[in-house]
Amino acid sequence: MFTRGRAAGSHRPGSLRAVPQATPPHHRFPAPVSALTIPETCRASQEWRRAHIDWKRREGRPVEGKLVLLVLVAAGLLGRNDLVATAAAALLIFATLGPASVLDFLEEYTLSLGILLLLISLLLPFARGHLGLAQAAVQMVSLPGLVAVVVGALSAWLAAQGVNLLQHRPETMLGMVMGSVMGVLWLEGIPAGPLVAAGLAAVLLRFLGP
Repeated sequence: MFTRGRAAGSHRPGSLRAVPQATPPHHRFPAPVSALTIPETCRASQEWRRAHIDWKRREGRPVEGKLVLLVLVAAGLLGRNDLVATAAAALLIFATLGPASVLDFLEEYTLSLGILLLLISLLLPFARGHLGLAQAAVQMVSLPGLVAVVVGALSAWLAAQGVNLLQHRPETMLGMVMGSVMGVLWLEGIPAGPLVAAGLAAVLLRFLGP
């Protein structure tokens, strides 16, 4: 890009001088590819990809995603769903202030860690001794116990369908949160976890969709 001005070392007014432009980090390669070994090329490619992602995030492309998170925080507070509001607020803070590596770590490990913590909470009565093997066997062969087993298996299957739906179509989370808000305000309902609701939505979409 050239502008009119006084060029360095020139005494003629109005001459053209080059204005250096900022180069995005993903446009800079550390060395010619032909001069790198295969491991160095792989590392350089990974560094280029990280720099490209960081630059795109700083350029403002995730602004719409942050607005969605802000709406989820408001909807969660309005619908008294503290878990959704807290999760959306935490992600909003990480996306705004944290480095890109934090979001990469969360994307890779949070789902497995969440399922692990959920299973630990379900097994705590056995660890504390509140429920023994004989008592559990008696409960399972009774009618309420059998109904609980069937419903528990069905809810686990629905939760798996919900995880699959949220991974492939994350925009459905906003609709479920808004539905939860309407259920609390108008139907006197109680907000429940999003996984089973997402599973029900996945089953309905499977029947109603193309």
